[in-house]
Amino acid sequence: MVVSFSMKTTDTLYIPKIIQMNPIKLSKGYSSWGAQMGRQNMPVSGKCHLQRMRMYDGAYDCEGAYWGCGEPLYVCQDAEMNQFFIRAKHRSDAKELVREHNGRDITFYN
Repeated sequence: MVVSFSMKTTDTLYIPKIIQMNPIKLSKGYSSWGAQMGRQNMPVSGKCHLQRMRMYDGAYDCEGAYWGCGEPLYVCQDAEMNQFFIRAKHRSDAKELVREHNGRDITFYN
């Protein structure tokens, strides 16, 4: 089946803008001795970004740190670039756990 599309030059086409947040930057997670075992949690405060981390080979983050298998891993980052890592089944659970560990005053951009 062939679908053709034509448009007059006077017509306008609405193209929705796709908003995509830049991924949170992580430090190198490996050395000449191998992968780090996770990353250090730093306390976060204020308004934070929360992202689910993409895992490679099921257990490594994008910079090579080893996390093992389990529930999805989330990273929360504040304006001072402090990062807090948490495992949770759902995004809403991750937000709640971040607030439990770092204070109820934390809000999220997304």
